[in-house]
Amino acid sequence: MDGRALETRTRRYDIDWLRIAAVLLLIPFHTARVFNVGEQFYAKNEQLSIALQRFIVFVQPWHMSLLFVLAGGPRGSRSATGPAAATPLRGSRGCWCPSSSASSSSSRHRPTSVC
Repeated sequence: MDGRALETRTRRYDIDWLRIAAVLLLIPFHTARVFNVGEQFYAKNEQLSIALQRFIVFVQPWHMSLLFVLAGGPRGSRSATGPAAATPLRGSRGCWCPSSSASSSSSRHRPTSVC
């Protein structure tokens, strides 16, 4: 080991249920997009629904962010090594993305401007 103490974590079942709910919400969300009045989608029904458009407008701003937070967000990939290691993205968002030059340990934590 590198001298750090091992931490014992207990499983958070409430977070697991939030993950399940967030993933299951993908089904009605993408189904509703077929009937959405406000935007183009690769499949459209002849009958459109303003109620489903309101559902999409409600869910869309926060749902993807919720999935990333529940998955561990940018913190989950900081300890990765090898070609799939994450590097910080330059900018104010603090986004992490895979680096194409992550094979060497010195370049693994260099900011990149494009994922």
